[in-house]
Amino acid sequence: MTEAAVQHGAWGSWGSWSTCSLTCGSKDTQGLRSRTRVCDNPAPVGPGKPCPGADRQTEVCYPPQCPTCQVHNVPGATASVSAARIYENEYVRYYCLPEHKLVSGSLKRTCQADGTLTNEEPQCKKCCGKARFIMHGYPDTSASLCYGDHVNYLCDRGYKSSNSTPIVCSSPYEWKYIPLPKCEPTGDCDPNDIQPPQGGHKACSAIGTGKACYMRCGDGQTYTGGSDVFECNVKTDWAWQVRVLGGAGYMPSAVGMCQVSDSESGFLAWVEGLETETTSTEPEESLEESIMKEMRQKLADANICTASCTITDITIEASRSLVRRDVVSQARLFSIKVAFYASPPKGSVTSQQTARIELSKALKSLKIQADAFKQAIVSGSIVLQIGGAPARLKGDNIRVSKPFLTCLSGSIRKGFNCFTCPVGTYHNKDEKQCSSCPFGQYQDQPGQMSCKLCPNGTTTDRLGISNVTHCREYEGCNCGIHPCKLNGSKFECNCLPGYENINGTCKDIDECNSDICPVNARCINKEGSYRCECLTGYDGNFCTDVDECKYPDSCPSSGMQCINTVGSYKCACLVGYYGNNCDQRCPDGFIETNKRCLFVSAAVVTHSNASQLCGSVHPGAHLVDIKDKVTYKTVTSFLNPPNSYWMGLNDKEQEGTFVYSDGSKVDTLYNEWDTGLTLPASNDRTKNCAVMDGNTAFQWRVVPCDESNYAVCEFDKV
Repeated sequence: MTEAAVQHGAWGSWGSWSTCSLTCGSKDTQGLRSRTRVCDNPAPVGPGKPCPGADRQTEVCYPPQCPTCQVHNVPGATASVSAARIYENEYVRYYCLPEHKLVSGSLKRTCQADGTLTNEEPQCKKCCGKARFIMHGYPDTSASLCYGDHVNYLCDRGYKSSNSTPIVCSSPYEWKYIPLPKCEPTGDCDPNDIQPPQGGHKACSAIGTGKACYMRCGDGQTYTGGSDVFECNVKTDWAWQVRVLGGAGYMPSAVGMCQVSDSESGFLAWVEGLETETTSTEPEESLEESIMKEMRQKLADANICTASCTITDITIEASRSLVRRDVVSQARLFSIKVAFYASPPKGSVTSQQTARIELSKALKSLKIQADAFKQAIVSGSIVLQIGGAPARLKGDNIRVSKPFLTCLSGSIRKGFNCFTCPVGTYHNKDEKQCSSCPFGQYQDQPGQMSCKLCPNGTTTDRLGISNVTHCREYEGCNCGIHPCKLNGSKFECNCLPGYENINGTCKDIDECNSDICPVNARCINKEGSYRCECLTGYDGNFCTDVDECKYPDSCPSSGMQCINTVGSYKCACLVGYYGNNCDQRCPDGFIETNKRCLFVSAAVVTHSNASQLCGSVHPGAHLVDIKDKVTYKTVTSFLNPPNSYWMGLNDKEQEGTFVYSDGSKVDTLYNEWDTGLTLPASNDRTKNCAVMDGNTAFQWRVVPCDESNYAVCEFDKV
């Protein structure tokens, strides 16, 4: 064997020193640096010894002095450090003193390697903030005012300032309480102080000691924006204002505009009497939303009113009591109305003649779509998915209201034309006009049904505001949505209609405390107003009884007659019609033939009980009389052998003389006796009643009347 080679290890050269652990420091700051070596000169082999000693050396290092940045004193602010200088990456934070505000620069600055601070030096100034607003006037600057700055107040046209002295910012605290000038009417009622409507002109004239200006529009245009008459007189405190509907006073208002028609009017009809029921336990509001969404989807799926007309509205109301006999007790019933709207294509109406032609087409299309919808409901093809379960849309008294000429919501009708309500107004359905937004509200979108409330307790200084920037806090005016009226040197609340002034505050009047609504109506109090809602079955301004029977489609079947009742109506079957929809010529359980309604008993009875049974299943019914071959074949086709069935034929009164239920005698030319004779043997006085014997192909046979057999009843169809 040869011995293994042995080689002891030896260190290689030391590597370079690392950089100091600190890049910079103060005069006495110490850092550390290190270097390493490798045992590879040579490396140990076999049982050779490793290199003696450590493979790393560490020693103290002295970094260069760090750069510093000077900390400046900022007037009107305090600093987070007290030292005059800070080192690299350290920062100073400034804080503006009370009543001071940062107007430029940054409150945080960091020291950089080049000895400069980041960002601009802050400027904290003693500031008062933005100038306050005054009624019928405005400050000449929207900037924030600081110490020494001043602001002038200007008044709207037709108003003059009570004090033209500039307001100077001297103390933020005092700034809040410095009296501001007030804008008072000039009193000269200058027509130049009021602007004409956009796209139109004004016509002004003297009325008594005051003046009035009328807003006018050119041909093909209409004035939209509330009142078109502005007055200036002693009642308006010699300012241009409009008369307030429903009140005795006047209020300042923005001027409306002249508009051209943007669409043609169309016809609207309601499909009423719809119902659906669900056992879902969802909240009522959530269910109504689900039903509405499903309704629109199902109508679209059925291609109903998707092109030639529009579904403008779907109203859903939960029924408070379930009155239908076929509704399970735990089900929730909802009544539904759907509004169909059809109008001529845009631009198709160019004259009175084309208007009538195009409207006639729209009316025809509306009726077709409404009838298609009604038929889809009657056929049961519209099934909603409510709460994860199917809910069929149905109705026993589906009816289509008489179509009427109108415009879509958000637009008013003038003749055959529709005009969208502009910004600053809303579609007032009660007044059938575009009304100006009331005080404390605005509307920045056209074609809306209501106005938006000013945010955070702010208000407006006039009616008809179209931009939220005009919702402001006005100096000396703390009336919320109500206008302020200058009374001497101070403002007081001029309460809107529907409110009353109680100790300087406008409180809502609850009109429902009085008998303000007609009989058969419920009163609903609203903030600043009220609404009379006719009870079900009543309509019109005075909530009179609706004669539903005047509508041809009040009842769903031609076999029904409509019976008007106070506040409602009902559908009853005409004589000779039966069933839930009065579309059957025989009652339930009867068999309809060409001329008769037949009833076959399910149990056996005696002859006398059979006669009573017939009278109980329907008034006027009696045991069947078979007087010809056709009737015989018709009746026996519904019978089951080997059962035997009572018929009306008997000789109870006189032995051997057989008569029918109606008292007529048997025709000797026709019979179905099992003997083959014209009359049966009559020598057995114990047998007086005839049956159709199922054992002999329903031939007639005389049996004892107290025998038990099935019965066949009949009555003639009307």
